[in-house]
Amino acid sequence: MTLSQPVNENAVSADRVELRAPALTEWCEMLRTRLRGVLEVAVVARVDEGLAALAMAPASLELGKYAKAADAVAGRDSGLLQPMATEVDGVAEVIAYPVGPMHVALIGLAELPERQLQLIMQQVQLAAGWVWWDIVREAGLRAEARSDRLQGSFELFSELLDAGKVLEMQQLLCSIVADRMGASRVSLVMKNWRGKVRLRAVSGTTTLDRRTTLNDLTEQAGAEAIARREAIVHHEGDGGGPLRSLARMHEDKSAASVPLSDARGRVRGALVIEWPERVGDDMLSDWSSLWILAAPAIELRRRANRNIFQVAGSSIGAAFGALLGKGHLWLKAGTVAVLALAALMYWGTGTLTLRADTVIDDTGLRIVSTPADGFLSEVRVIPGDEVTPDTVIAVLDDSDLRLRQLELEAQAARYRAEEAIATRQADQGAVAVARAQTAEVEARLSLLERELEQTVIRAGTTGLVLQGDLRQRIGGQVERGEALMEIAPRQDVEVRVDVANRDGDELVPGLTGTLRLNVAPETPLAIEVIRVKPAAESVDGELRFVGYARIAQTDIRLENGMQGAARLQLGEAPLWRIWLLPAWETLYLFLWSWLP
Repeated sequence: MTLSQPVNENAVSADRVELRAPALTEWCEMLRTRLRGVLEVAVVARVDEGLAALAMAPASLELGKYAKAADAVAGRDSGLLQPMATEVDGVAEVIAYPVGPMHVALIGLAELPERQLQLIMQQVQLAAGWVWWDIVREAGLRAEARSDRLQGSFELFSELLDAGKVLEMQQLLCSIVADRMGASRVSLVMKNWRGKVRLRAVSGTTTLDRRTTLNDLTEQAGAEAIARREAIVHHEGDGGGPLRSLARMHEDKSAASVPLSDARGRVRGALVIEWPERVGDDMLSDWSSLWILAAPAIELRRRANRNIFQVAGSSIGAAFGALLGKGHLWLKAGTVAVLALAALMYWGTGTLTLRADTVIDDTGLRIVSTPADGFLSEVRVIPGDEVTPDTVIAVLDDSDLRLRQLELEAQAARYRAEEAIATRQADQGAVAVARAQTAEVEARLSLLERELEQTVIRAGTTGLVLQGDLRQRIGGQVERGEALMEIAPRQDVEVRVDVANRDGDELVPGLTGTLRLNVAPETPLAIEVIRVKPAAESVDGELRFVGYARIAQTDIRLENGMQGAARLQLGEAPLWRIWLLPAWETLYLFLWSWLP
């Protein structure tokens, strides 16, 4: 706003200029009385509304006619002489001289000769230095006073931190503010958990007023500042409101209500301050650091003094506030997801299954053993070959048996010859002996022929050779009854299932389920438990219950020893029973085992 706008001809407001000094007024009066031709003298400040007078003589001086001159000297380092467009109150010319960054000395002159004008301008130039010094001194004093107030606000805050309890801190805040700011009464009002504004503490120079009206006015004044989120200042003669009524009841000249915000910017309280004398509006701004730090400090002390139940209640309240209030979209989405999951766990159902480890077990497994002692001369099958009952799998060395066979055949021929001779000689005794010897040799030949047949080892069943690679043992000795090969007929294939010890009572005959083998995990196989061992047994060092299940017809080539996993169906159950109960039982058993 320029100087050409309307001019405030009254006194300078305290929040804009505080350079009103009696010495300036004396200086203005001195120039007007001692310099001939000087009719009016004023020292003004340029403000947003126009010109504000610091001092002037005479007191009834009208500043409006000097607006153009003050505007013309703006930004200049030297003064100027400007004639008036029209003579007003006898003033024909005006001298405008800068005496500070925002201050101008205005001298209204009557119509004078040029020589006298020059002398007056020289006098004004000499005297303006003192005015400049006085203005700078006053500004320095103001800055020093403000610095003291700022320092005092931090000292006050440090004293607040020494308080051990919230009530003590609130009372200390009111008392120290009243003492440092020269207030007659300082009251602290705070919002409670229901959002109601209540009086919490009053400065030590006064006590809580027993008159309900005063307490209500104090709370209303604080509530107004909290609602508006800005400081409210009242001076004697200003308009109505709770502060005006409060100041009048205490006969105070100034009052203010300052909102206090916490670390999150929420206004939860206010200080209501009353002064017996009028104060400048910048009094509050100089203590702004205290208004900023007071509420967070009280809140931190309150939090530090909470017990465990208050902490829990505050956390629950904060959580509900975040859920039901504005924002916190991720928290609300997460809460909805958790509630939906909980509802699904409680009301949803699924198939309860029993996990079991499985191994393919061929109950018709055949073991081919050596029928007699001997030496292995030939091997005709190896593991992986398909065999039939007549398939020769190995041959033993029969050379000794063949020699014995020839000897016995020779003996048998000799005894028959002796029998024939005895018959021709009609020697019945010799015939009987020869026949007996022949019978004995033939019996021995029959036994030897049987042994010769046993040198050819046959499979005896249809199936697959699983074990018994005898190629490394050709020429070696084998003993009677020694296991040579394992043959799986693959006819009565069963699945051996074993479950954890804790699930042993669930494993019963008749359960059906699904089997997935490690060799073909993508193919599910239907199984049915047909029998269960009555007692648990150790499997890989762990006590487990074992049963056997029948496997459905499949195209997969099932071999003995194939491993996999099975899920045996126990029926429908709630999802919490399926997913949560096992974990809870495990945790409960673990904790119970450690209880004293």
